[in-house]
Amino acid sequence: MISLQLIAVVVLCSLCQVNGYSGIYGNECPVELAQRTSAACQQKRYRQLLANKQLYQLAPFIKGEPIRLLNMTIEKQLAVFSKHPFEISMPEKTYKVSPDFVKIYAFFRKAQAAFGDPYFKNPSDEEPFQDIIKYWMRDKVFAEQRLAGVNPMTLVRVTTDRDKVGIKWTELRKR
Repeated sequence: MISLQLIAVVVLCSLCQVNGYSGIYGNECPVELAQRTSAACQQKRYRQLLANKQLYQLAPFIKGEPIRLLNMTIEKQLAVFSKHPFEISMPEKTYKVSPDFVKIYAFFRKAQAAFGDPYFKNPSDEEPFQDIIKYWMRDKVFAEQRLAGVNPMTLVRVTTDRDKVGIKWTELRKR
């Protein structure tokens, strides 16, 4: 007598073989070790890796573009990033700092200071720095955080004049 569970296992296994990706996951590949990944998932991941290598590579800047970290025009950036459903809706949204967040942030900062103020220093607490909760979108605040070592996201490689990548030393000295 064949049980219902055995029939369900056979059906799920056949789905996995027919789909090639993983059957019950549809068009998505499950998170698993490379040894256990199906050939279709390996090919899909390899294609994604090649596409990402084309997007994110060390290359000379495009002159006149406002975002100098990517080697692509604004139109190409919008085309690339608009493929993801989360990223397509982000430009339409604005960010508002919640009053609850400000209270929680202040509470944890106060608690952190009580446990050993000399060991927990934040650049925004010191005199020359502005409050990052109120003025987080201003360029000056971003620069202060970057110089303090808190925000290293846009560090740019300084190179000699012979190199094609990064900011040239002579160009940096002019600033």
